[in-house]
Amino acid sequence: MAERASARRRKLLSLGRWLLINHGTNDIANSRTLVQVQAALTTIITMARARGMKIALETMIPRTTSSDAWATVANQTLPAYESVRLAFNTWVRTGAGGLVDLVVDTAATIDSGLVASAAATGKWRPAGATGPYTADGVHPATIGHIAMATAINPTLFV
Repeated sequence: MAERASARRRKLLSLGRWLLINHGTNDIANSRTLVQVQAALTTIITMARARGMKIALETMIPRTTSSDAWATVANQTLPAYESVRLAFNTWVRTGAGGLVDLVVDTAATIDSGLVASAAATGKWRPAGATGPYTADGVHPATIGHIAMATAINPTLFV
């Protein structure tokens, strides 16, 4: 099964000029270290580069639990591995060791602290008039996806 999935991914790499990577949140939730996530990304990027692709890498978005359905920042709880997410995002924002052509800072569009031009809180923006940014603390809701899209300048991909 894994070999078929890998073959499908390699085939998809031949169809584009850019590879936009959103990677790592499930890995760190399953106890992978920063070094392990970076090594996996290096493998992916090496495969894409061999096919002449440019690389855009996203920062990792928050992952929290909430006692009030993400209506407030105060009632969100960070996971034990938050420090790994923050270290990953710092690595990405500083160019990911020169591996990427473009950094897409999606976390900055939905992290409650970064949106306010302050330090990262690791917590989702609180729900507003347009609804919550997440419904489960892991995946963006519609408004979260809309906010994340603002981090991408589509003219760069022309």
